[in-house]
Amino acid sequence: MQNRKLSCLLGSALLGLGLAQPLFGQPPRLPAEDPNVGRPAPELQVSEWIGDKSVAAADLAGRPYVLELWATWCGPCRQTIPHLNQLAQIVEPFGMAVIGLTEEDAEVVRPFVRDHGMIYHVGIDQGTEAGLEYQGIPFAAVVDADGQIAWAGHPLNPEFSEQVISLAEAHVPAEFAAAFGQARQGALGAAYEMLGEDESAAAAVIRARLMANFEAAREFAGRLEGAEQYIVLQGIGEAYAGLPGDVELRERMQALAADDEVQAALENQRIGQGLEREVLDLRTKLMERIDSGAIDQTRAMLEYGEQLLPLFERFVADHPEHPISRELADELPGMRRELEQVRQQAAEPEDQ
Repeated sequence: MQNRKLSCLLGSALLGLGLAQPLFGQPPRLPAEDPNVGRPAPELQVSEWIGDKSVAAADLAGRPYVLELWATWCGPCRQTIPHLNQLAQIVEPFGMAVIGLTEEDAEVVRPFVRDHGMIYHVGIDQGTEAGLEYQGIPFAAVVDADGQIAWAGHPLNPEFSEQVISLAEAHVPAEFAAAFGQARQGALGAAYEMLGEDESAAAAVIRARLMANFEAAREFAGRLEGAEQYIVLQGIGEAYAGLPGDVELRERMQALAADDEVQAALENQRIGQGLEREVLDLRTKLMERIDSGAIDQTRAMLEYGEQLLPLFERFVADHPEHPISRELADELPGMRRELEQVRQQAAEPEDQ
């Protein structure tokens, strides 16, 4: 039996390779190019928008935008939310919508959106997904200004961000190009100040969107506590420095930084990020081998598991009290059994 919890733990890293869940087992065919690319985007069909942001299908004509398919129960989908939030704060003020669609009940989605601080467009899908060809979620399609799908795949793939930023930049009017350049560097406060020098109605609209996103992010942070609040406030403060209200934000960060429990939690985060970087490094090297044709999918999945297991085992041994270690300790026996099964399958003759 395939280990679904393992798939949740490693799903985003695996899907970044272009492979589908689960980690072990028979991998699907890896197409040379996503079948959606070059096709017209499906018509947007949303029964209800969650939160304050909505957009009509007619409003998207002549504009690039993002369609993401996700669900509240999907672990890898939850991992993409901060990334989509970050992208949305850069491109949405300048007219490129980031839209997340789920087929779940609005009563389930509404509190989830609030609890996870999702500031982009979130809607209840009523048929949009039927016009897309995909194997699992999260799945994103980047649509160009002509209504054609320019890129499709997992939203944590670096190519996704590159395509989104590229299309957004091409859509920005020349008079706002410098402000967008600040935004794409993460300096949203500097973009806000630069736009303040332009007295046009269009500049005022962009400034209002930037301020609304700042307020939404700050409101979300206010519902958090301890280290979680500090981390979110740190990101907001760096991005929106210079906007009205950032002084109070910095004062709150200073108070949190003086708390011993917050400092301990931040140290745990630093250690966890080290593990994430090691996993990302493994993934990147494996992607290079797949792209060069040096390795097929079955071997890639086997090698990925063979490298990840000792990495996880070493992490648990070195940091036994870390929250990640406690979770991994429960999963490692099953991972070892799965890896042994894959080794046996890889050793079998191809005609069996």
